[in-house]
Amino acid sequence: MRKKVLCIEQNYSLGFVIKTVLSEYFSVSVVPNAFDAMDELTRDTFDCIILSIEHQNKQTSQLLQHLRSSSLLKNIPVVVISDYEDENLKRNCRLSNVVEIFKKPFDPLKLLDAIHGLCAPVDTTQILFRKRKILNLN
Repeated sequence: MRKKVLCIEQNYSLGFVIKTVLSEYFSVSVVPNAFDAMDELTRDTFDCIILSIEHQNKQTSQLLQHLRSSSLLKNIPVVVISDYEDENLKRNCRLSNVVEIFKKPFDPLKLLDAIHGLCAPVDTTQILFRKRKILNLN
């Protein structure tokens, strides 16, 4: 059975790219905001969450705090994609179950590697083969 990944990204194009890169290996749900994310989290269980935090959008920061405080959700690993870096964000990520932070713009293949490491540990030759396949090098 495929591992499930929830991606919270308000930019439709970036959400499409993330879903395209990850969907060959994972079941990916992309939602545009924290409210839809909470709805998804009450309906289904996820193995990993990708959370896009933008400077002007405080809802996603509040969602990160909720993920930290919820007894049902606090053990789900979170990968943060952010358009800024400051001490508040780093502190919130350290206190939460954030395993990695990507600063926009980022390499989608590195995101794929991070999600593979969290959800589906495989040997490195398989990861290299998958990267080559995505890049059409085979």
